[in-house]
Amino acid sequence: MRKLLLSALGFVALSGVGEAGAADLPVKAAPLVPAAPVFSWSGLYFGASVGAQWFNSESSYVYPGGTDSPSSGSATLNNTNAMIAFQFGRNWQARDRRWC
Repeated sequence: MRKLLLSALGFVALSGVGEAGAADLPVKAAPLVPAAPVFSWSGLYFGASVGAQWFNSESSYVYPGGTDSPSSGSATLNNTNAMIAFQFGRNWQARDRRWC
């Protein structure tokens, strides 16, 4: 009798009868949470660039000048430049259906 009772108890435990009863338990519905917004690169942009350059250069030279006495001299070069640039535009990101 003991073997029969243990066999029946093992059969009931392994047959899944307990799972069917658990399926009827009331379940509280999950609260509605809005989906997180998807990041997009679309939009306006603007920017500015500024640059400057300056240099000083001195050089001297000797020119033989044929039969007369050679001539010599020097040259100085000073240069300063500045630049400002502005850019603006609009980006548009196409929606990719595979990732949304």
